[in-house]
Amino acid sequence: MGSRPSFAELLVLEAAAGYAVGLLRIGRGSHDFTDTLIQAEVLHANAGRLRGDPRLQQMYATFYAPPPDSLRRVAQAPGVARNLGIPVEAVRRRVRRLAAEGVFDLNRRGILFSERALRSEAHRILMEEVYALTRGLYLRLRRDGAIASMALRPPKAGMPSSSAPPFRIVLRQAVDAFLALARAFARSAGAIPDGFILMEVIGGRMAAEASLDGSAFASDLGLPLDVVRSGLAGLIAHGLLAESGGAAVARGPSLDAERTEALATACHAALASMLSALSEVGVLSHWDSEAQAEAEAA
Repeated sequence: MGSRPSFAELLVLEAAAGYAVGLLRIGRGSHDFTDTLIQAEVLHANAGRLRGDPRLQQMYATFYAPPPDSLRRVAQAPGVARNLGIPVEAVRRRVRRLAAEGVFDLNRRGILFSERALRSEAHRILMEEVYALTRGLYLRLRRDGAIASMALRPPKAGMPSSSAPPFRIVLRQAVDAFLALARAFARSAGAIPDGFILMEVIGGRMAAEASLDGSAFASDLGLPLDVVRSGLAGLIAHGLLAESGGAAVARGPSLDAERTEALATACHAALASMLSALSEVGVLSHWDSEAQAEAEAA
């Protein structure tokens, strides 16, 4: 038997689950669950050369400064398929459709987000919402005392001199955290879609009791209703959710201590990695200063 999870572990677990579902909702737009995850994988791959380089991160920090193709690594359909547990032909079919919509550029090397998409007003709005969600997550964790346990790396440089918010820096790190959290919950739940259903309950997006007909989950996540119903049944069968009163409602999660601790540890690592990267380039210091000014003005 594992030890009872601490309040701090449960706080980070709940915050991480709500954050990942919030990112999914922002990123979906008119697309479904699978399209959204494919786009996240492609963004993650494209940003590979900037990752871990504060100088490049700051050069390509704002909406007005997308990185050039020469600095972006292409994504490959087999890698995307492997990471998401989707048949490669299904990924290729969806990638071709997204390319026809102008989201991706395809060449013989692989898949890139199109420059048109990266400069679009829709993408600017997406980045603004991700920025606000991530800032809110950080300030909440700081307020509740969870940041001290993350041992964040100190800044290597201050914020970029531009007055425009560093939307692209935050989006890159948020996508990395989103995919890490998706993998962590999938390990507990058995598959990525089931992991997001579990996130909905842990993160409090659904009501304390959500109907097992699955319609609310399907609408929020962009998943087919039959996939949600199958996922809910599987989560109940494996003890991750509980059925209550014979009225087909989900009440949960009912994870045991060992699984909760493992999931909380993975969530802690994902959020700490994201926030450390943001600390290195001065974003967290900037948010601290903003929060202090807001408090003084109140």
